Amino acid sequence: MKKLGVVVSLVFVLSILAIGFVSAQTIFEQIVTTAEQFYDSVLKPFGIFLLGKDSSTGELFFAKLLLFILIASLVWYAADKFPPTHGKRAVLVSAIVSILAVRFITETWVNTIVLPYTAFGIAVTALIPLILFFFFVETGLVGQPTLRKICWIFAAVVFVGLFLYRYDVPYVGANDKGLEPGHLYLFSSLACLIVLFLDKTIQRAFNKAKYSNISELRNIRIQADLLEEYEKIRDRMAKGTLTKDHATTLIKAIRAKAKVNGLDENIFKLS
Repeated sequence: MKKLGVVVSLVFVLSILAIGFVSAQTIFEQIVTTAEQFYDSVLKPFGIFLLGKDSSTGELFFAKLLLFILIASLVWYAADKFPPTHGKRAVLVSAIVSILAVRFITETWVNTIVLPYTAFGIAVTALIPLILFFFFVETGLVGQPTLRKICWIFAAVVFVGLFLYRYDVPYVGANDKGLEPGHLYLFSSLACLIVLFLDKTIQRAFNKAKYSNISELRNIRIQADLLEEYEKIRDRMAKGTLTKDHATTLIKAIRAKAKVNGLDENIFKLS
């Protein structure tokens, strides 16, 4: 009887799990259908107007937005290094160039660059834009927390859109263990949300690194000045134009300055 009870209990639990799995699948399919209907009725006219006629499907629309993220990040990195377009101008230039690029790129090129059918291709097209976009947003939009949040929400929506349209596409290199390469889009979206919530922490880390570098440069300059002053004192003492007692007093003052600035005072020897 006990064994029968165990078997009945297992069957009951498995039945509940199966029903839950089927229900989850049904709900997910409804979400995908709703997303497609929303694109056809709301986003499609906007997509064609802003991103060009080759944005007639939801998949192409989100693929072009991903390409926009990739191009914007690369152009910003280059423009920010060029003095005339440094800072906020680099952001503006990258936005304009990216919009023009994705507007006139053809469907064939979009499929080749952004919509591969291999596991490696999916990994590359999902992770590289995410990494580049991270540096674009977190270092290019310093002092603009609201705009950074908007950018991360935008990126998360793009990756979710690609996942909804490509989760069931058969990929070369996919496995049968339940994890398809298309799930990388979903993981990338989750990464965007994580960065969104950790934005302040990330900015503090960048600022700490920045000011640490500034402090190191300052200490290097101070040490160089003190060494120059120290060498002059030693030269004057060697030439006999400065007494040993006076030189010792001056060197002690240099050692005190070095100690105050956190430098090694022992490099300024008294003898």
